[in-house]
Amino acid sequence: MLPNKLPTSGPTTKDTFLPSQRKMFRFVLLFHFLVVRTFAWGSTGHELVAWVATQMVAPETETWIADILGAENLTSVANWADSITREEVWSQPLHFINVDDTCTSVENCKFTYERDCLDDQCVAGSIANYTSRLFDSEVHDDYESLKFLVHFIGDVHQPLHCARASDLGGNRISPVHYAVAGQGETWDLHQIWDFGIIENHVESVDGGGQELMGLIDGGKWADELEEWLECSDGMDKGCPSAWGQESVEFSLDFAYVDLDGKQIKDGDDITQEYAEDRWEKVIQKRLLQGGYRLAAVLDAVARTHGTESRNKNYIS
Repeated sequence: MLPNKLPTSGPTTKDTFLPSQRKMFRFVLLFHFLVVRTFAWGSTGHELVAWVATQMVAPETETWIADILGAENLTSVANWADSITREEVWSQPLHFINVDDTCTSVENCKFTYERDCLDDQCVAGSIANYTSRLFDSEVHDDYESLKFLVHFIGDVHQPLHCARASDLGGNRISPVHYAVAGQGETWDLHQIWDFGIIENHVESVDGGGQELMGLIDGGKWADELEEWLECSDGMDKGCPSAWGQESVEFSLDFAYVDLDGKQIKDGDDITQEYAEDRWEKVIQKRLLQGGYRLAAVLDAVARTHGTESRNKNYIS
C-alpha cells in the first residue's frame, strides 16, 4: 500500500515573490521567442500528472478542489495554461527554465536562480507564486491560480523544459525522425519528449495513469516516495528549483544523448530502443514525481486553507 502522502507541515513563509508579471521582457525572453516553443509534456502528459495527483490527495483536499473547480477536475484543467499563451503573452516565460547556454554536462550545467530566472520569470518562480496565491483566496483568484499550478508543476518535471538555452530545450535540434502513431515522424527533439514517446506508450489517460500508479504501489519506485517529498514546499522557491535541477540532469544524461552517449543532432533518427529506454527510466518517473509532488503541495494548501493568511508579497 502507498504510504501516508500528507507532508507533516505546510510551506514555510517567504517574503519575496515575482515583482510584476506584465513587465517588459528582457533580452533573453525576446531571444527565446524568435523560435516557436512548444510547451511541456503535451496534453496527455499533463493529464497524467494531474490524474496521479488526483489519486494521491487527501479527502479534504478533494473537497477543497471541488469547491474551486466545480464540475471540472485537475485532469480537465491541466492544459489550460498552454491554451492561453498566445493571448496572455506575459505567461509564456513562466513555463520553462533556460539554463546558461555554455553548459554541456551535469558537472558544469546547473540551474542558478539568480542568473536563469531573472525577475522570477521562470517555471520555478511561477510555482512559488501560484502556490502562495492559493493561500490567500480573499485577495487572489483560486480558480486561475489552481489551474496554473497544476500545469506548472507538470512543466518543471519535463526534462527538456529545464535545459540548455542554446538549443531552447531541444527545440532547435531539428529535424529528428521518430514515428508517432498517426501523427507523423519528423519533429524536433523537444516535441519527442513533450508527446511523441508518451503517445506511443499510452492509449488512454486512465490506463496510463493506472500503469504509473503500479510503479509506486509496490513497484520499482515504491522505496523512493519519501525521498521525492524531501523538498515539497511549493512556496519555497528552493523546492521548485530543485525539481528543475533534476530535469536539467535528466535532460543532459538521457534526452540530449543517444544510447551510446553521443549528442543527438539535426537529422538523426530516434530509435525505438532509445524511446523505450527513456520511457522506462525517465519519463514514467518524472510523470509520477510531478503528480506526487503536486498532490503534496495541494494537500498542504488545503490543510491550512481558511486560516489567517500569512504575510506574503505577490505579483500585481
